[in-house]
Amino acid sequence: MTSHETQATSALRKDDRIDILLGGTDPAELESFAREFPADLILRRPDFIRLANVPAESLTEELRNRAIENQIDLIALTPGLSLKDFRVACFDMDSTLIQNECIDDMAAIVGRGKEVAEMTRLAMEGHLPFAENLRRRVHCLEGADGSIFEKTIAGLKPTPFAAEWIAMLTANGIRTYILTGGFAEIARVVAERYGMTGFVSNRLGLNADGSLSGEVTGPAGGKILDADGKRRAVEVLAEVANAPLSAVICGGDGANDLEMIGVAGFGFAYHGKPVVAAAARHAVRFGDFRTVAHCFVEAWPELSECACAAPSAN
Repeated sequence: MTSHETQATSALRKDDRIDILLGGTDPAELESFAREFPADLILRRPDFIRLANVPAESLTEELRNRAIENQIDLIALTPGLSLKDFRVACFDMDSTLIQNECIDDMAAIVGRGKEVAEMTRLAMEGHLPFAENLRRRVHCLEGADGSIFEKTIAGLKPTPFAAEWIAMLTANGIRTYILTGGFAEIARVVAERYGMTGFVSNRLGLNADGSLSGEVTGPAGGKILDADGKRRAVEVLAEVANAPLSAVICGGDGANDLEMIGVAGFGFAYHGKPVVAAAARHAVRFGDFRTVAHCFVEAWPELSECACAAPSAN
């Protein structure tokens, strides 16, 4: 159980009601967990059970911990949580919307993959300042020719059901963005493949011959996009959409995603590093983006017909 989950649960009053989403691949285990909660309505999908209007006090730390031990995603939700309450969605790219860590892939192409992968791990787990760490990693790419982008793009692996999740958001009128500490040449391709509204990313320096200079800057040549930069980007994108931060969805896996996850109306860790999973209000540890989609009532039409689906207050 994460520290944020503990704080959120302890802050609930005895008469508070919540919805609980259970996600996992063992139907018997899901049913066993479902029996632990007195719910007004129980809905089922392959790999998911949603328990509607559950007394908040029934969600104990012991049950949360048991869910993790059994590789079940257990997510407490505001009843009636709907995509209609959101206007903007921002996501990390590497190890979130795609399975790759692109800078590690690029480093492998130039023969420095193991070294850079270790630096990436330290940065994503929050052990080193992101901007300083990124400069060190990019320096390892100095002199690589421009074909490194084509080779990296050719190896991109989409995260399961990420495309369907983005399509679901778009169908509900939500603007979708990539916010990444990675690079424009790759973020542009991923955003286009998913049909997203746009992206905000760092930029690699190029020499006159198209080779990498070993330098990196932030958007438009400014400050490197780190945790603070991602949060500020979320604030700007929300303002552009004339939306409060409570109407923003954010998700990511690394330490540089923590601030944007924290300010969002619905923020979640997606297969997050320990520091991220420990801080996020919602955490998808084992499932794919279907788990995120099933947090919202749009995935459960039956809820709109039930009085227990109270309007969401975000």
